[in-house]
Amino acid sequence: DMDTGDDDDDAADDAGPVPPAPGKWASCVRVVDAASGATLELLELGESEAALSCCCVRFAGRGNEAFVAVGTARALTFHPRTFTECAVHVYRLLDARLVLLHRTPVEAPPLALAAFRGRLLVAVGASARLYDLGKRKLLRKAETRVAPALVVRVAVVGDRAFCGDALHGVSLVRYARERNALVVVAEDAAPRGVTALAALDYDTVAVADKCGGVTVLR
Repeated sequence: DMDTGDDDDDAADDAGPVPPAPGKWASCVRVVDAASGATLELLELGESEAALSCCCVRFAGRGNEAFVAVGTARALTFHPRTFTECAVHVYRLLDARLVLLHRTPVEAPPLALAAFRGRLLVAVGASARLYDLGKRKLLRKAETRVAPALVVRVAVVGDRAFCGDALHGVSLVRYARERNALVVVAEDAAPRGVTALAALDYDTVAVADKCGGVTVLR
């Protein structure tokens, strides 16, 4: 009998794609019609660029126009945490098409984004940073260190932002307009590894942690 190698080829087909090397990513940004579920736009990011966060934001100086902000990191690995570059991309949304306006480099992976009083709130490392829209990049307006380790989630209500840390729970940040500053006004009494959070009202936040617990804080 002659072995043609067909069985080996079939086995290779059934095995699926070869796992990528560390730091290799493939990400895209998709615009979906909420009513029909149809894809209106699909924009692939660059080679090994991971999309980590995304939000819609309306900047105070640009009327009612909606922008899409996407936080990315290139060649990201988690153990150890390494990357080659990080950025926040800002896209215009024109007739359901994404048009890149500019990208702003940041020094750590932007793991959370949120619209905040006509500006963009970005979690960069252990800090919360407030940006306004510029012609060639985002313009930093305020910044404060809000967590001991790493801000991974942000929820906004009014002039407050609940910031969830990867190890040390939730911090409450308020925007002080008279000083144009972000100020930490309250901190979680118990350390917890935040995986998700949602603001329930102006004083209350629901928090999920990596141990499977759900907690409501006021």
